[in-house]
Formats: sequence, structure tokens, C-alpha cells
Amino acid sequence: MAAATSEYDIFGAGNALLDISCEVPEEFLTKYEIQQGNAILAEEKHLPMYAEMCAMDSVQYIPGGSTLNSVRVAQWVLNNMAGAESSTAYISSINGGDNYGQTMKEALTSEGVSAAFYEGSEKATGTCAVAVPPSKDRSLVANLAAANDYVKDHLDSEEAKNLWQNAKVGYISGFWLTVCPEGMEDIAKYYKEQGRPFGVNTSAPFICQFFVEKLKAVLADASYLFGNNEEMTFLSASLNYGTDDLNTIAQNLVRDYDLTVVMTCGKDPVIVCTTDGTITTYDVALIDASAIVDLNGAGDAFVGGYLSGLAQGLEQGSCVSLGNYCAGTIIQRSGCDLNVEFNHTI
Repeated sequence: MAAATSEYDIFGAGNALLDISCEVPEEFLTKYEIQQGNAILAEEKHLPMYAEMCAMDSVQYIPGGSTLNSVRVAQWVLNNMAGAESSTAYISSINGGDNYGQTMKEALTSEGVSAAFYEGSEKATGTCAVAVPPSKDRSLVANLAAANDYVKDHLDSEEAKNLWQNAKVGYISGFWLTVCPEGMEDIAKYYKEQGRPFGVNTSAPFICQFFVEKLKAVLADASYLFGNNEEMTFLSASLNYGTDDLNTIAQNLVRDYDLTVVMTCGKDPVIVCTTDGTITTYDVALIDASAIVDLNGAGDAFVGGYLSGLAQGLEQGSCVSLGNYCAGTIIQRSGCDLNVEFNHTI
């Protein structure tokens, strides 16, 4: 898919996954040994769950993957706030010949997201099982498949370079550390050299536990670190900070990496620590529990809203406000479904 313009508001790279989203009973989580609210990579024991979920009456197929969720949400906000000239860009790996890959391409084209896909993998386009129990605290099990076969050389192609080198703001979730950490480092360095914002996300406890050295290499050139309170606590342990106090964790990260930390805490206030060590908190508007469909994509939506504000040059409070609005909107939908009216003012 050729890029239509030479400059984008936001660029992202990550694991393109078609979400297979379905409401499941508690017994389903027990059967496949998965935890509520967790995000993991699929093991052999998890593979039968995809076919089982596809056979369920309530199954839905939604373009997903953490970074792609954020990019799509940002595009949705920009379309409604900044006009049709706004654009976002995305890079990943899919199987261009299978139905899931074609669904992904068509969905992004319809939403105005420019994409450059590596299509050299023989594996199927990646999928993510989104198991939504009665508590609504979804469990994500990602089968990366083709997404795991992204090759760094693709970043040097003219099509890909036109995307990642020509955006105001760059962002990649921590999940891509399992696939292309060297590419993340190169992109982060480029944005730092250009004086443009670049953000990364802690993404999941396992990233903070087992990929911490690769994360640290990217943080050295990042200007924003996003994540939730649970992930930040795991990161604190991996970095030997010796504290579970969220404000202290944020200030330690700012001290060590000279970036802004943006930490979501569920329904509790968002914590932002800027590069001078100042902590500011922002209240979250509560959503009635009866209106919550599932929590899948809430953190990604927050980031998408925040980045859209950053790309528009808005001040920090407005960026957080957009993030909270997007997260609140998405948890009232199934997955990262953007077929909803935008109704937010700054």
C-alpha cells in the first residue's frame, strides 16, 4: 500500500494481529490456564482455543495488536479534531495472501491509516484471542505467527522509510521487543536526532521481567514511557528500584532516562511525571459498570488519544483528557471498535 503523503501525524510499528474476541465463561480461562487481565504469548497448550472461540456465537473479528490499536484510535481522533488532512502510518508483518491479512489491509485503508507490510512470511497472519469473562477483565493470548517474522531490512525499503521517517510523533509498544528490538532502537534514535517525540510502552508484566535489557536500550532514546501501574511495579523490580510507590517509580525512571512517564492506574488518577521530576495527577471519569463491555484495548486507546493530542501540539492536561476519553469510549465497545460517534471537546 503506497503512502499518499510525505508527512504523517503519528507513526507506529508493531505486531498486526486480528483480534478474535468473544465472551467466555470462567471455566474457559481455567481450561487454558490463563489469567484475567493478563497478556501473554501463545504456547502449544493455548492453540486449540482459537478454533474453539471461532465456533462461539458471540465471536467478533477486529483488527488489533497493541500499537495498531493506538494508531487507529489516534486516526479516529484526528479525523474528528484536525480534519481529513490528518494521517497516521503503520508497519508490521502479515501474510498478504490469507483472509486475515486482506481483512487487515482493507480495514486500515477504510480508516485512513497508511501501512507498509512485510509480506514474506509463509505463516498465517497473526491472531490474538481476546477472552472476555463475566468480570469483563479480558485475557489476551497472542499467536504472533506472521507478525513474528518481521525482518529489520524491511525498515530500509522506500515504502517503509517514507512512513517512519516522515511522522511528527513515533510510537511502538513494548510487545515489538520480542520481534524487532534493533529496529525499535534505530527508530527511537532517529526520532531523538530529529527532535521529535517518540514513545514506548511497558505493555505487559512479561516485557518488564524478561525483556528489560532490550527495553532499557530503547528508553535511552525515548521521550515518553507509557504503561499501567501493575507493569510499572514489575519494571521497578527488574530495575532494582526497591519500591512499589508509583510516584517514586515514575521519578526514578525520569531520573535514569530523561523522559516523561505517563502511568494509567485503572479508574484511579493518571500519574504523569515530566522530565523535571514534577508529578501531576489527572482524575478519570468513571464509567458505570453496567456500560462496560470489555476492557480490551483500554490502555492502547489511552495512548492513541494522548498521542493525537501530542501531534496537535496540545498541552499535557489536554493530551491526558483525550487519552481518558478514548479509553472510556473503548471499554464500552467490544475490542477496539471505532464505529462510534466522537464526542469530546478540549
